[in-house]
Amino acid sequence: MMTVSGEAVSEEKVGLWEDFVDIFYAPSEVFARRRAAGFWMPLLVVAVVATILSFGTSRILEAPADADAQRQTREMVRENPELDVSGARTMTETIGEVLVWFTGFFVAAMAIGLGLMLWLGGKIAGSAISVRAGILIATYAMVPRLSEAVVAIVEGLARGPSNLDSLSRLSWSPARFLDPDTASDMVMFVASAVDLFAIWWLVVLAIGLAVIGNMPRARAAAVVAGIWVVLSLPALIGAATG
Repeated sequence: MMTVSGEAVSEEKVGLWEDFVDIFYAPSEVFARRRAAGFWMPLLVVAVVATILSFGTSRILEAPADADAQRQTREMVRENPELDVSGARTMTETIGEVLVWFTGFFVAAMAIGLGLMLWLGGKIAGSAISVRAGILIATYAMVPRLSEAVVAIVEGLARGPSNLDSLSRLSWSPARFLDPDTASDMVMFVASAVDLFAIWWLVVLAIGLAVIGNMPRARAAAVVAGIWVVLSLPALIGAATG
């Protein structure tokens, strides 16, 4: 927490659990009071919660994920009739089950990687942000994305996994209203990009960069937008060539 004069005040008055609540409606306050804090403890909490949610969503998302995999397999066979895909489903299921156990590791790696991108983008934009601060921002910004998994669990249970023919049906974007069997890859990509949880995530990143990096919000938003474009390039290229 910061005083008017800019001097640091003890952070012990506000617990970590309060950060994870406040980040939903007062991210500026969270970043202001944690600007000098370390990232390891919140990163550990996020990784553990992500792993727990992964186990919770694995069975619910199994049916729509399998439908998407079969759809991709049919497309591969259509383009390459001689392709042997007899063991593809078993291999995909095995990989999926293994990845559930390593969700926390991947989430932590993503936060660290994104933090490095925030640090580099901030430096290019003239900010004095540190690598530690970049990872801290990326870690707290993961919290709204975790809430997306909670919403998916609730909606998946309410609708029934057997009634979901694609993971896009659980997204909070226009893609949930499109037919995955008829819509092109590019249309699905564009529709999926306008996702409420993704936008929320980007906004929190920009706020964190502006507060901790002492940057104008417009410049911070431009940096985050640039990072989003870089992260989206692989999917965009895949959709364009698919």
